[in-house]
Amino acid sequence: MKIHMRNHTFLLLLAITASIDPTSAQNSTPYVPAEKIFLDCGATSKGKQPSQDGLSWEADFGSGYAAGIQKTVSATPSAQDLSIPYRTARIFQTPYTYSFPVTPGRKFVRLHF
Repeated sequence: MKIHMRNHTFLLLLAITASIDPTSAQNSTPYVPAEKIFLDCGATSKGKQPSQDGLSWEADFGSGYAAGIQKTVSATPSAQDLSIPYRTARIFQTPYTYSFPVTPGRKFVRLHF
């Protein structure tokens, strides 16, 4: 019985190994996002603000991604230490949803908290 199971395991691993194309990783094109959204949650000034990381962060207030955001509280630290990457926050007192219109296809989403 054990030899029979080992044969199945070996055949499965052999099939997986044979299906992997070693040149596919070398020939693949790098992922280029169609949309780049950098949203500063808690920012109160409308528009995009450049930051030390070289990105242009857009305030969530008035951005179009957050409807009805007036019923929230924005929080910022008392000292503005530029070495701290995230200096704003938004406090929601009820369930809330951001909405991002994107094109069809694969997406890379990175959330920072």
